[in-house]
Amino acid sequence: MKKYILITTTIFTIMATFASCGSDDEEEAGLTYNDITITAGETHTIESGSNWQSEEPLIASISNNIITAERIGTARIYNESASFNITVTPQYNLYNDPCMEWGASPSRVQSFMNGHEQISSKNSIVTYTGGKAAEAYAYMFENNRLTSSAVLVNAELYDESLASFLLERYVPISIDEENYMFFFINIEQDMLVTLGLKTSGYTVYALIMYTPYNQSDAKTRVGLVGKMKEEVRKLDFVKPADTPKADLIIKTLKQKLTSKK
Repeated sequence: MKKYILITTTIFTIMATFASCGSDDEEEAGLTYNDITITAGETHTIESGSNWQSEEPLIASISNNIITAERIGTARIYNESASFNITVTPQYNLYNDPCMEWGASPSRVQSFMNGHEQISSKNSIVTYTGGKAAEAYAYMFENNRLTSSAVLVNAELYDESLASFLLERYVPISIDEENYMFFFINIEQDMLVTLGLKTSGYTVYALIMYTPYNQSDAKTRVGLVGKMKEEVRKLDFVKPADTPKADLIIKTLKQKLTSKK
């Protein structure tokens, strides 16, 4: 009788041990992770799990369970058994984005710019007063349809913060030092952004231009870069920034912009 009792006790002990192990495994597999929000440039450590990956490393990269917030946006972080979303918010809010509703009519842009005074309208270019660090906004139209937008910022006051502002939002792709221009593309790869240094009076300004990009055409980027240069030349309130002051600013911008890919 004692023998059967011992066997029964042993069986229950073994079963309890397996049940306990199974519960731990299920608990590990059933862990849930809350979505998080962090600021661009910050990091977040995932306290458990392994083999984490990011669906969009340009927004949030990950290495050894440490997430780095690269650019603003939302990315899914996942491994074999769990996932969560990370939202990256900007550290720099230098100016409000211009209207980027390509194909919009002048009246729609005017509605978008509610609260800003129209400065001029000639040669299919409409300019408005700025806000925050933006000195002015400019919009270019073809056949009364919006083709590109631009923002004018005082580069002497905001050179480093402007570089940080753009890097939080776009990916740098090339530099044209001879013409004082930097080129970016957005994460969705459907818009090109150009930063060009210009002068007005004795002040060096940064002109940031936004133009749609069709990634299905490999030649489009080259064509658009040339087109963007032409669009910049149409803005008669700015001139090429071939000055010693501009040379110093472009060195600062280049150092900042080439530090991150």
